[in-house]
Amino acid sequence: MDVSLRSIPIEETRFFKDLYGTFNTQGEQMEDAPSLSVNGSNMPKGYYNLLVCTQQVDGYVRLGMKPTSSWKLKDVKEYFGIKGKGVEISKYLKDLKEFVMNQ
Repeated sequence: MDVSLRSIPIEETRFFKDLYGTFNTQGEQMEDAPSLSVNGSNMPKGYYNLLVCTQQVDGYVRLGMKPTSSWKLKDVKEYFGIKGKGVEISKYLKDLKEFVMNQ
């Protein structure tokens, strides 16, 4: 995973908060991560967004096709706290997905 694409520390991103919840300065969990019901079981919102965004960015990069008319790559960059071009972001999200799945 290319950490040079990080624009802010991952702990400060909305993605991290949606995946793990919020923590105070002592590292104690203050709030659980929001979850969604997917096929009858709970899934962290951050993980769901990672799966969806990986597919959306990949389609945008390979086919030049936006998933919806209001979709912007900038929103994906802000949510994950990354910078770079579409190809770099697509690779980063795939690596991040692999990392999260193996935890």
